[in-house]
Amino acid sequence: MVLSLTQWPHFIRVFSLKWCTMNNNDFATHLSAYFLKYMPRRTGYTSNTIKSYRDTFIIFLRYCKEVLQTKPEKIDFDFINRNMIEDFLSWLECKKKYSISSRNLRLAGIQAFFRYVQLEAPEYMELCSSILALKSKKNRLLKSIISRSMVSKPFFQCRT
Repeated sequence: MVLSLTQWPHFIRVFSLKWCTMNNNDFATHLSAYFLKYMPRRTGYTSNTIKSYRDTFIIFLRYCKEVLQTKPEKIDFDFINRNMIEDFLSWLECKKKYSISSRNLRLAGIQAFFRYVQLEAPEYMELCSSILALKSKKNRLLKSIISRSMVSKPFFQCRT
């Protein structure tokens, strides 16, 4: 099939739209924008928080590559779901021996990103809501220590 000169602009426009749609990775685009534009300019996060959240995604991408056998560039929003995030958090605790507080910090980093996505790409609202509904784990040891100490003595003494 030979295209006439008048058909070329339409062909190129249609081809480029299809090619961009097929190769566009919304997850990668949003993750880059989150770290490079949104976090440094529009949040009050400290540099340590930003580094911690960045490290969360480094660990998450390694988990995807090593455990799920999925290259980072292949990850998109269709690939991610609530169960996957729960499995990632369990992997941190069970296989990598992360403490509950470290696991909760990783969950906070993931949820902060999905709060951003919720506002920037409402078409992913259902996914975002399911991930934002994940709860932090309670540290039972800390809870039992606090409850015993709270029962035995008050936090402060009133001065008379």
